[in-house]
Amino acid sequence: MSTALDLSAAAADLCQQRGFEFHGELGKGAFKSAYLAKNGQTPFALKLAAVTGSPERLIREAVALQGCSHPAIATLFEAFPHTYGSVQLWVVCEEYLAGGTLEAKLKGGLPPASRSSKHRCHLGRGA
Repeated sequence: MSTALDLSAAAADLCQQRGFEFHGELGKGAFKSAYLAKNGQTPFALKLAAVTGSPERLIREAVALQGCSHPAIATLFEAFPHTYGSVQLWVVCEEYLAGGTLEAKLKGGLPPASRSSKHRCHLGRGA
């Protein structure tokens, strides 16, 4: 019998350890779960992923995000490994962008090609 990892409990525990307020789940993706937390009056997205194997991909993602500056990309505050029980987790703390999940936005269909093309070119220039 296998027991599933409760990432919500891990997020709440991490918030308690670091003196943050835990406000519950924002959403789940294929690899990470996202939670809303607050540091004083500042809300942020707390994302947790169980590390299976090497964390190199997660580290590369964090390094890449540190170099991004765009209104449509959340600012990365910090990323670090964390042990919860016997499980190694990867934790990402980033700017909370209100407005729902990408999945919910795409349910209405893809944006017009002219709009997405504009963003693709803008991001491609590193802006």
